[in-house]
Amino acid sequence: MRVLFLHMAERNSSDSWPARLAESVGRQVKRYRERPESKMSAQALADRTAELGHEIKRSVIANLESGRRDFVSVADLLVLAKALDVPPMALLIPIEGGGTVEILNGAFSDPWHAVDWFNGWSDYIPATDSRPSSGDFSAWYAATEPFTLKLAYDELLSEYDQSAVDAQGLADNPTAHELAVKRTIEINKRLRALEVELQNQGIAVPTIRRRADERGQTGAGA
Repeated sequence: MRVLFLHMAERNSSDSWPARLAESVGRQVKRYRERPESKMSAQALADRTAELGHEIKRSVIANLESGRRDFVSVADLLVLAKALDVPPMALLIPIEGGGTVEILNGAFSDPWHAVDWFNGWSDYIPATDSRPSSGDFSAWYAATEPFTLKLAYDELLSEYDQSAVDAQGLADNPTAHELAVKRTIEINKRLRALEVELQNQGIAVPTIRRRADERGQTGAGA
């Protein structure tokens, strides 16, 4: 399986699309490997990938960074991102410096729409907008709904945590404390309802939820 994006700069039209993708990822790997705040050698990066259970040898990294490697696997991409302590998308979509991204073979888009499409936030890709469309987005929404629920859950969990902290900080003000506790309990009810939706989608409730329950029981009385 090949990765899906390329910054337009330095494109060599004689290369295959997978080779151009690999070249783009290689540039990003080199960029993040050499960043001043966490600079590491190619050998150190190779060692780190080995620690992560999927070794990418120094020679492979050197070939990737210099554009001599004609493909990059998804496994390589993921382990390189983890080893460099960056999100995988930072290697896939060079958003800095402007320009365009080859989102499909020969189809270019601005990085912002590429990021939205890759994250499931939007199905709109300007580079492919002229292609026939049925206007039926049900398949897209069905596929992205679990991710949408997950984001909503994370936001609500953050709201719950903040509300519990507020309640604890208002312990010396009985009226304000009572209101804050009621708000925390209400948010907790919404969390539980959303938890049911997640389970209906076949999504396992994360362990962070159980830790939130413990905070609620000891902090705000939820």
